Amino acid sequence: MQVWHNGSLTPEQMNGIARTARREQAEELHRWLVAGADRVRAALSGVSKLVAHRRGGPQRKARA
Repeated sequence: MQVWHNGSLTPEQMNGIARTARREQAEELHRWLVAGADRVRAALSGVSKLVAHRRGGPQRKARA
C-alpha cells in the first residue's frame, strides 16, 4: 500500500475507500427498499383479506 510521505492516503486509496463506501451504501439502501416492499406487500395482503371478508369472502353466493 503506497502512502504519501506525510502519511496521507494516495488518490488511488481514497478512490478505493470511496468506491467501498458507495457500494456499502447501495447495499444498505437495497436492504431498506426490500424490507419496505415486504411491509407494503404484507399490508396490501391484509387489506385484501379484510375487503374479501367484508364482501362475504371468496365463497360468496350470487344474489337472485
